[in-house]
Amino acid sequence: MIELLIVIAIVGLLASVILTSMLNSRIKARDANRLENIRQLSTALELYYQDHSGFPVQASPATTIPGLAPTYLALLPLAPLPADGATCAATVTGGTNNDYLYSAPASSAYTLTFCLGIGTSSYPAGVHTLSPRGIE
Repeated sequence: MIELLIVIAIVGLLASVILTSMLNSRIKARDANRLENIRQLSTALELYYQDHSGFPVQASPATTIPGLAPTYLALLPLAPLPADGATCAATVTGGTNNDYLYSAPASSAYTLTFCLGIGTSSYPAGVHTLSPRGIE
């Protein structure tokens, strides 16, 4: 009977370790997806700038970017779901940290705010901003 309890405890411990590593893998996959979406949006914005001599204008943060789809992107990418937990739970004016929030009060510059759940080798977890200078 004691041997059976020990085996059950070991199996439970292994299951909890595997579930924890799977959760981290999911968060890393969402972060990789976010960064790829941001790179696509950056390229589309640069192409828009070349054609129109300015970026799309939007005075307040919004989850849409006027003029990009369908000419520069087939569809605007959406932030991957489910949203990350504590790191991205705080809100940003105009949406949640899980959204891609675009703001360009003038055609000469823009910001695109997004959040990474646990970060990558290049960027730490938390809120980041894409601008013509790159990701900060």
